[in-house]
Amino acid sequence: MGRKVHSERGTGDNTFTDRKSGSRVGPDEQDYQPSAGSQREAWKNPPGGMASASLRLESDYPKISPIGRGLVIRQPWAEMVVRGQKTWEIRGKPTRIRGDIAIIAAGSGSIIGTCRIISVRGPLSSNEYALAYTERGEADVESPEMPYLKTYAWVLDQARRLNSPIPYLHPKGAVIWVRLSEPVQAALQIGLMA
Repeated sequence: MGRKVHSERGTGDNTFTDRKSGSRVGPDEQDYQPSAGSQREAWKNPPGGMASASLRLESDYPKISPIGRGLVIRQPWAEMVVRGQKTWEIRGKPTRIRGDIAIIAAGSGSIIGTCRIISVRGPLSSNEYALAYTERGEADVESPEMPYLKTYAWVLDQARRLNSPIPYLHPKGAVIWVRLSEPVQAALQIGLMA
């Protein structure tokens, strides 16, 4: 028969005390094997009790931290970003912002997805700009002309399109960044789990 373990409610560390040895073990270290006659009992009382079973289920879901900013991008480029087809967002200035952001389709009043800003490259030379046409979301090198006097690439990663767009209230005068309200952040978290 396997070791018997029990959870200690309120510890919050997702570990258990082995009743036989008295040592602390994590859920992956348990070797719970019910005997043939106790299958019904094992189903009713899994290792660590119901509290630990729910902790293990919750740990299966990725932790999604709130996303507080949205980047406004015109279509069709916004759609290309959330589909992972465009990994550079070309801008005339660098940004210090890093991490997860929402992608807002300009003029739509909707968040269509998320991505992560991982770095900024630039100012780019005309040669760097011309060679990176796929990162910019272009099919070929037909537009090697630099769009700005100083051109920067905001490098994007981990793009994800939402199943359903999330509406938000666009503040007057917001052109590049939008601060998302707490209810919109909560809706975005729910949308990312779908």
